[in-house]
Amino acid sequence: LFKSIPAEGIARLSSALKPRSLSRGETVVKAGDAGDSMFIIVEGLLEVYLDIEVTIDDLRVATMSPGDYFGEMSLITGTPRSATVLTKTEALVYEVGKSSLEPLFEAYPSLPASIAQTVAQRDFLRENAVAEVEERVALESAQNEARDQLLQRMKRFFQL
Repeated sequence: LFKSIPAEGIARLSSALKPRSLSRGETVVKAGDAGDSMFIIVEGLLEVYLDIEVTIDDLRVATMSPGDYFGEMSLITGTPRSATVLTKTEALVYEVGKSSLEPLFEAYPSLPASIAQTVAQRDFLRENAVAEVEERVALESAQNEARDQLLQRMKRFFQL
């Protein structure tokens, strides 16, 4: 995400990171909540859950490990969180807030476009993954409905 920032900018950003130690089972962010920061995983495993309208339960869509990051859309646009992230193990993450990114945007005018490109690619992949899950759930629902209708016909035929 920050690959286009020169070394001095990375040092500047690093000094603004806020470390957060997390316990197992802790909610880091919740879908729908407001946010203006992102997180970089340093230690531990975290799980990402989406609430998809066609299902009753949340769906785990990813397990993240050190080096992964999340929350970038909230950081760069202020949009609400799109997923709930829970710790699977104890974890250490660094939080990057809006206030630490603003000076970098001023110092490196090409940075917003570079970040927008990376985030757009990642968001596109996420949207495709969600669409695939929604399609699978709809297909399973249609199959279950067909099974139930056939079962009812069988019961009437055999007078069960």
